[in-house]
Amino acid sequence: MSRSPFDFDQWHSEYLQASSRQAHQLILTLLEQPLSVDWVEEMDLGMILVEMRDELASSNDFPAFLHFLDVIRDRHPEIYAAEYPYFDTFLVDYYLYRDEPEHLRQALSNFRHNPAIGVEPLFEVCEILCLYGANEIASELCRATYEPIRKSSDVIRGAEDELSRVPLYVSLETAYCQQQSGETVDWQALEAELQPLGLSGKPQVLADLRRDLTAPLPRPDELSVEFQNDLAQFLRRLAMAACCHLATHKQMSFLTTRALWDALVEFLERRDVPPSKLRSPEAFFTFSEDELDRYLHQLVNAILSERSTTAVGLLWGIPYLYDFLHGIGVIATSTHQQVIAMTTNLKGVLSAFFAQSLWRFDFVHRWQPPDSIELATFQAEAARFRDTFEHTYPLSDEPAAERQERQLNDWAASLDLPTSERSPATARAAAQSPPVIPDPPPRLRTKSPSRKSHRLSSPPNSVRRRKSGVEVER
Repeated sequence: MSRSPFDFDQWHSEYLQASSRQAHQLILTLLEQPLSVDWVEEMDLGMILVEMRDELASSNDFPAFLHFLDVIRDRHPEIYAAEYPYFDTFLVDYYLYRDEPEHLRQALSNFRHNPAIGVEPLFEVCEILCLYGANEIASELCRATYEPIRKSSDVIRGAEDELSRVPLYVSLETAYCQQQSGETVDWQALEAELQPLGLSGKPQVLADLRRDLTAPLPRPDELSVEFQNDLAQFLRRLAMAACCHLATHKQMSFLTTRALWDALVEFLERRDVPPSKLRSPEAFFTFSEDELDRYLHQLVNAILSERSTTAVGLLWGIPYLYDFLHGIGVIATSTHQQVIAMTTNLKGVLSAFFAQSLWRFDFVHRWQPPDSIELATFQAEAARFRDTFEHTYPLSDEPAAERQERQLNDWAASLDLPTSERSPATARAAAQSPPVIPDPPPRLRTKSPSRKSHRLSSPPNSVRRRKSGVEVER
C-alpha cells in the first residue's frame, strides 16, 4: 500500500504555529522526506534548521542536538554542507569543553575543506581554539585554510593574515621554551616553516618579533619614552613580554595571551578619549567601569557582529594582563586595584547574562588563577560554570505566535515604550535604531539581514557573521 504524498503546504502552516517542542518534531519528520532544491530555497530551510539548532543548543539537550545534526548530515548532506558554519561552531565549543581532540578535529573538517563559505565563523573558531590554548589543532586549521582564504574572491583582502599569525605564535612559543631550557633556537628553520604563510616577505616583522622575544624588557621610564615615540612598537613589545611572562608563571599559551592582549588593546583604542589625555602608559591603560561595561554590551548585543567569546575572554583576561602591567611598573597600584575591582563587578553581570550557557566559556578556567584572584573564588566560579553543562531546559510548549508577542512586548517594556507602541514592528524598529543597542529579549534571535526568518527564536548561542581583516602585527 503506497503512502500518501507529503503535504508540504500543511507542514509549513503547522510549523508557523508550532511551539518549539512541536517544531522540533515537525522538522525531524520533514527531514525524512526528499526535498527539492526549489522548495528548500523558497522556504529558506537553512534558516529554519539554524533556528532549531539554536533552540536545541540553548536547551543543553546535547543528545537531541547531536541527533538533529546527524539527521541533517545523513538525509540531506547538501544542506548540511551549505550551512555547516552554523552547525559546526557549536560542535567546536562542545568538544573543546569535553576535551575530545579527535572529535574536535572531525568538527573542524568542513572548515578545513571549504573555509571560504564560513570565513567569519572560521575566525570565531580560531579565537576559541586560541583561548583554550589548543595550539596544535589551531595551527593545523590555520595552515590548512590560509591559502584557500588568501585566494578567495569572496573574502576581504588581508583576512588571511589573521590565520598566519596563529602558527607564527605557536612557533614563537616553541622558540621561547627552547631558550628557557638553554637550547639554541634555529631561527632559519623557524622562518622556513612559516614561509608558506606569507611571512617570508615580511622580514622586518620577524626581526622585530625575534628581538622582542630575546631582548630584556626596557625599564618603565624607557617604556614611557617609547610610548611617546612609537605606540605600535610599545604595544608589540609589551604583548611579547606578556606572552613570555604568562607562559612562565601561568603556563598560558602564547596564543591565549595574544588573544587577550588584542582584545584589550581593541577596547582601549575604541574609547572616545582625546589623544591629549593619553600621554603616558598609565593614562592609556586606565579606564572606567562604565567604559568597559558599554564596550562589553556592544560586543554581546551587536545585531550584526555578536562577539560573546571576545567579551568573556577580555573581561576574564584583564586581571592577568593588569597583574603583568603592574608587575613591570607600567601602571600604579591604585590603577591595578581599581581595575581588578571593576572586572569583578562586571563578571557578575556577564555571568548572569549567560546563566544557562556558562560552560561555553569555561576556557577561562583552563588557565591558572591570576595572582589578583583568590584560589577559592576561582574554583567556586569554575564549579558554577561547569554546573550549567549538566542542566537541561526543555523546549517550550508555548505556541509560536503567543511567545513572539510576549517576547517583543517584554523587549518594548525594557525600552520604556508606551503600551500602545509595543507592537512587534515597533519593537523591531527600536531594536535596530543606532547607536544604542538594547538588551535582546529572552530567546529572541538576532539574525543577519541577508537571511529571512519564518520564526523568531533566540538562545544566547546564536551564530553570527562578520567581516574581518587583521594585520599580522598592530
